Amino acid sequence: LQGDVLVRLAADGVTETVRYKLPAKYTHVAERAGHFVALSDAPKAVTVIDKATLKAVRTRPLPYIRLEDLTLHPKLPVAYVAVLFDVTAPSFRVLVFNEETGDAHEPRGFFGTWVRVHPAGTFLVTGHKDIYEKGTNFFINPGWQLHAVPDYGSIDLLISYALDDRGMPAFLDLKTKAGGNGKGLRMSPDGERVTYLSHVGTPQFSGNLGGFDPLDLQKL
Repeated sequence: LQGDVLVRLAADGVTETVRYKLPAKYTHVAERAGHFVALSDAPKAVTVIDKATLKAVRTRPLPYIRLEDLTLHPKLPVAYVAVLFDVTAPSFRVLVFNEETGDAHEPRGFFGTWVRVHPAGTFLVTGHKDIYEKGTNFFINPGWQLHAVPDYGSIDLLISYALDDRGMPAFLDLKTKAGGNGKGLRMSPDGERVTYLSHVGTPQFSGNLGGFDPLDLQKL
């Protein structure tokens, strides 16, 4: 995806097989059999695009600070959109968007910077990255003046939610210290592992990435 151009590549990751000219510029895109779901930044919105005509058939404005991530329910016409909701922790929330009606909901306690749905559609996992002020450091400049500088800490969580028959979430499990300075979330195609991508790694400061059991986030 590059702005308003979407290119499908062959298995070699290089050969172009299909090129789509989308109706506007988008930052994220996901695919259904008959349509695409896309996020745009100007204006901030989620849009359903018909694959045959490449026209926007449904758009829902999302007036949040930033639209961060997008994933689709594998069996329901439901999309999950992670958004930067506030400037203070917890900063990120996940919205539930109905692709058929255009309705969007903000379920209470549904947190996440990134989101992945299990292939069975019965639950999902979010990764939540945040920063908090944990104290103050002091330093002396060359003029012998004392300065106070805020000291920040990183919040890096894995959270799992059960999904009902409408795709609405209910809290299941929480893994703290899933990594450090998170950068994303991945789930294996079979749904057996979920990995929190981070610079610091799992265990923390190891530089490694670990695959967690999505039904038991305490188990590597």
